[in-house]
Amino acid sequence: MQDGYPLRTQEPEEIVIPVRLLGAGAAAPTKVRGAGITVGRTGVGVYTLTWSELPGGYAGFSQGFDANTPLNVAGCTCAITTTTTTSLVWTITVYSGGTTPAARELAANEWLNLDLKFKRGA
Repeated sequence: MQDGYPLRTQEPEEIVIPVRLLGAGAAAPTKVRGAGITVGRTGVGVYTLTWSELPGGYAGFSQGFDANTPLNVAGCTCAITTTTTTSLVWTITVYSGGTTPAARELAANEWLNLDLKFKRGA
């Protein structure tokens, strides 16, 4: 399993894997949390999570941003575009806020926090 102490939810056999990424501008972010996961970058604001193994069936995620200057990440969001039960490489895109969102880098002193939910068993 990915995490020796997974967070549990009220849903039977559902766990949460926390992932925290520290921005590095036009380079791959630094993984601060996320056991069994390697992080890469494939384009502007496009990051990959490569799993050593999936801890169960994907059941959704929640996200949040932190920054030394909070206004810089106000309105930002992200999307996970690869979440199959067989793919060990997932793609995450970070988007700016506003009326015309666009992919954006995580800058230095900006963090993306993900809680990835998985269902084990039936």
